[in-house]
Amino acid sequence: MTMLQAAEFWTYSLNLYAQRGVKPCCLQLQDEFKLNVNILLLCCYLNRLHILLPLKGFTALNKAIKDSDSQLRAMRKKRRKSKGTPAYRDLLQWEIQLENQQQQEIVAILNSQQLQNIQQRQSDNLQAYVHSRYRSPPVNIVRYLSTLRELASAGEMRQENADPEQQFFEK
Repeated sequence: MTMLQAAEFWTYSLNLYAQRGVKPCCLQLQDEFKLNVNILLLCCYLNRLHILLPLKGFTALNKAIKDSDSQLRAMRKKRRKSKGTPAYRDLLQWEIQLENQQQQEIVAILNSQQLQNIQQRQSDNLQAYVHSRYRSPPVNIVRYLSTLRELASAGEMRQENADPEQQFFEK
């Protein structure tokens, strides 16, 4: 059984999100299709680890983080409205803390499940996540998923030296 580490997932997320193209892709999936950025990043992380979360695992995860997701949406809305004001940076920092807490919650939930490595085939958690949210996924969502999948794969092959903490969740 594989146990995930919240700090490792957070670091992976910061680095991936800081890569060129990942942020706009994730935000489009969040804003247009109502997908959770932390779960999108989780999908990429699990793919990297060759762990496939079954559809029912994503369904349970969506339900389990419903409250924290609601808090994040409210904070994000408040922060976006405050853009250009002195309160913006403080609200951004608060939102980042909520994102980190939600990731810790996600890892705790997943660690209570039986996660198995699947070395013999490619993991596609992004597809499973979308199917947990949509019975018939919108056709145009495929383009964004492909882009995110490609960016995450490319990121594994190179190491970025940017300060990801500075760019993370600047939405």
